Order: sequence, then structure tokens, then C-alpha cells
Amino acid sequence: DRAKAIGLHGIAWHHRFQGCYIDSKWMWPTLTRMQQLGLVPLVHVNPESSLEAHWRLQRLALEFPELTFLAMDGFWNYERARHILFTASFTPNVIWDLGGPVCYLNMQEWVERNGSETLCFSLGGGYSSAGAVQKPALLAQIENAAISDADKADILGRNVARALGE
Repeated sequence: DRAKAIGLHGIAWHHRFQGCYIDSKWMWPTLTRMQQLGLVPLVHVNPESSLEAHWRLQRLALEFPELTFLAMDGFWNYERARHILFTASFTPNVIWDLGGPVCYLNMQEWVERNGSETLCFSLGGGYSSAGAVQKPALLAQIENAAISDADKADILGRNVARALGE
């Protein structure tokens, strides 16, 4: 309730830092209240953590089909990215964030299989440096992908704006 009162649009979790699974029993009442308040859960799905396995988030997304989730960090390794590619269609209420140090995803393949409405771009952590500012490789990957300009607009901002009610 306080998040809504101070003007936040969502709440983020890094479950492995909290020592519990994404789909722990505490999430059901929390997500129920977030849904009532119109808040968006932003959930880290770290590929190296059993606590943050993407299928745990997808389990919650299936239980809360009216709630839009933002999944962070899911594409940081090849095997996890491929698995998410093939399971994302089961949970269209999850928007998968592309940000991170690497992204093992082909934009065209994703859009053809799951639609552009289920991806979003962010830089994630670790992209600042004292040197010259360069366009992030991930941004160039999206801009150069063989997808429509409308799909690129979805990924580069429209999906997050829609999810956050802006």
C-alpha cells in the first residue's frame, strides 16, 4: 500500500538475495494485493540460481494471468535463453527484459514465436565506464534486427510504458 501511496508503479525482487524462491508462499498474498493496487512486479530470474529459476516466475504468472510481470536477467546464458524462448508463449503476461552483460537471443526468432509485446530493453547493470560513450551492442542488435519498426518500438519502450500505465 505504501508503494502506491508514494507513487511507485511496481516493486522489484531479487529472491536469491532474500533467501527464498520466486514462488514462495509469501508471494501469493503480495501479488494479490499488488494486482488490486495496479502495481507491477519486477522479478529477477537469474539463470544461475535455483531460487530465481524462470519457471518459478512463470508458475506465478499462470496463477495471476491478469497481472503483468517484468522478468529481469533471464537471457544471460544460452541454455536459459533458449528455454525461455520456447516457454514464453505459455505466459504472455510476462515481459522479458533483455538487459544484462550478454543476451543470447535472436530478436527475429523471438518476435515470430512470441510477439514483440513480450520483450523490453534495458541496459541492466555494469554498462558505465569512464571512457567514451558507445552505443550498447544490445541496442544495435535490436535496431538492426529483421523486425518491423513497430516491433522495435514495443521492445525499446512501449511495452514497459504500457505495463506501468504510462
